[in-house]
Amino acid sequence: MSIQSRRGGAISTEHRLYRLDLHAKLERVRATLTERRLCASTVRRVDDPLSSEDDDIAANEIELIVDRADVRLRSRCVCTFSLHAVARYMQRTSTADEEALLRDMDLVAQVDRSRLVSGAGFKVATDADGGGWRGRAILQDGLPVLAVRTWLPE
Repeated sequence: MSIQSRRGGAISTEHRLYRLDLHAKLERVRATLTERRLCASTVRRVDDPLSSEDDDIAANEIELIVDRADVRLRSRCVCTFSLHAVARYMQRTSTADEEALLRDMDLVAQVDRSRLVSGAGFKVATDADGGGWRGRAILQDGLPVLAVRTWLPE
């Protein structure tokens, strides 16, 4: 899909397909724009050097902060989803609804990472019956990242 710009050229709107959320915060002397979006990646388990690389989906957080004296851009991975976890989600929730999948992935991306303990297991419930994403918190570049390994119905 594309739209026309005022200059006559086409502007792609495909970039919105992988956006989980976008927040703007305006303060008196500072503006912050935060976007979480999905991207393809490859992961290798650091606790098992003989393991193979697995394709996965990562949620990255990009933050642009503008104040009177400075402009800062930060980007970091906040969570990863194994393709196994996404397949289990699609199989066990009996849905092929991409919007529901993106909404439930965003629940993981929004977890308060200040409370995470490296190596600890976690569950993020996505339905009323207690089904949800399961995985472990890991450290990546000294910051906690949620590594989702599967989705279980209870």
